[in-house]
Amino acid sequence: LRSIVWKVLAEPSVHSGFVALKEIEGVDKDQVLSASLNLFAFGTYQDYASASPGSFVDLNDAHILKLRQLTILSVVKEACLRKQSTVSYADLGTAIGLGQDVRLVEEVIISSVYAGILFCQLDQRHQQIVLSQTQSSLARDVRKEDILPMLSALQGFSSQLKTMIKTLDYSRTKAQEGSAEEQKYWKNVKEKIQSLQKAGRKADVDDLKWVPADSQSRNRQTKRSRGGFGGTAYGGEDCRRY
Repeated sequence: LRSIVWKVLAEPSVHSGFVALKEIEGVDKDQVLSASLNLFAFGTYQDYASASPGSFVDLNDAHILKLRQLTILSVVKEACLRKQSTVSYADLGTAIGLGQDVRLVEEVIISSVYAGILFCQLDQRHQQIVLSQTQSSLARDVRKEDILPMLSALQGFSSQLKTMIKTLDYSRTKAQEGSAEEQKYWKNVKEKIQSLQKAGRKADVDDLKWVPADSQSRNRQTKRSRGGFGGTAYGGEDCRRY
């Protein structure tokens, strides 16, 4: 049983689902095996480094690399919760036990990106990663005690989305109504001008102010007159009164 779990922990394509392995008969009776699965499910490299010898199954380089990759996911998750868009190499190096060795830290970051579990860009100039705003990095296993808070947060997010959708729908409806009114107003203006031209006259402000339109369109025309004509025009008349 240990050999099977040991191989799964080292498998490069497996980065979650370790909790499910604890349901296998006999795993709960092996404290070291159970602790190892918990480490890869929820833990970090620092948990491994600070543990007493023999606390976990023996880990090789492949295990260590994966544990460091999973640790980066935990650091990224915490950064997202704090609404950060970047994470420094220094913070990542400390978390994965590589200190200020930029080259080694970047190697783990790049391996995580190629594994398809981390979405970010390397900002080597500022020695940080820039988290993707369009793709989410892989989520790690969830502890049972974290399920209810997560559900509560998701329900709150769902409620906010519904409110936003209602607001957008209302704004879209008002915009469509305003557009229809606008088109109707300028159609009437065009018809009025054509009528005056046929009669051999030129349209002025006095003519246009009698163009049929609803109150909202007339208000918009008033604002255009104020901003477009200036203080006085058309024979010295004060256009602001229109």
